[in-house]
Amino acid sequence: MWVIAVAASGLCVLIAAAPLRCEAGTLTVEDARLHGGAGLSASVTSPPESSLVGTVASAVRDSFSRDRVVVTYFHRMFRCETCLKFEEYSEEALREKFPDELAGGRLEWRVLNLDENENAHYEEEYEVVESSLVVSIESGGEELAWRVIPDIMDLVWDREAFHDYVALEIEMSLQSLSAMSEEPERARD
Repeated sequence: MWVIAVAASGLCVLIAAAPLRCEAGTLTVEDARLHGGAGLSASVTSPPESSLVGTVASAVRDSFSRDRVVVTYFHRMFRCETCLKFEEYSEEALREKFPDELAGGRLEWRVLNLDENENAHYEEEYEVVESSLVVSIESGGEELAWRVIPDIMDLVWDREAFHDYVALEIEMSLQSLSAMSEEPERARD
């Protein structure tokens, strides 16, 4: 699988047999997070580290080991007006209420089509069959917990209530992530 890794500097590199550099600014870090999770949303088989640009090799390692909350909107190929609003309102809530967390990589936004072969496994993993919003807590490259956000269908016609509800779910996940990150420190005390 080919993956584009985006370093904090904006440099993007195609991880393959030979790195391909893109001009900075072609793909911003924010754009990457909002459209595919910093380009690292799929499983990756990378070539030996020596063939990667040094800063990008560490960026790839960091992206897999970083503690973060990942919000994924799952959809089908054909979407109704309501499904399109789910995505729009979810992304708005993240951008408006968590800009610092998105920019810092502590929060990541993904949009995945369940009808694409590489995403089909999520139907069983998360028990989703239609438009759904899943919030996951990841640490050290592993998913520790996840939750399908219920009741978004009931709120789709009230943009503000939808934003508040999604933001509350994300805030609780970010707090859980912070608490998990602090536990090893407390254990050492």
